[in-house]
Amino acid sequence: MTLLKNIVRIQTGVYLKPDRFGSAVYIQVKDFDVKGQLSQNLQPKNFINERLTNHFLQSGNILFAAKGDNNFAVVYNDEYPAAVAAPSSFVLKHSNRVLKEKIFNFR
Repeated sequence: MTLLKNIVRIQTGVYLKPDRFGSAVYIQVKDFDVKGQLSQNLQPKNFINERLTNHFLQSGNILFAAKGDNNFAVVYNDEYPAAVAAPSSFVLKHSNRVLKEKIFNFR
């Protein structure tokens, strides 16, 4: 049996306080619609600094909504040049062995 931890690196999103002069988008569960589509109108809310570099989302990362009634997962496709996930999500950073699918729904 293959364990998830053997094919992806799992990390939580990061807690950040918003800043009106920020340069990184802060992606929260509320930023997705019922079909799992990420809002195209998000504004940068956090400064980019060394603390965030490990948390930057990269194309192909899987965001798993870890809280709430509607647990879903979506593949992040570089919709924003600098983005981090909020702590309400797990970020699965894939290896080459993970199949890339558009949307997974765990209802």
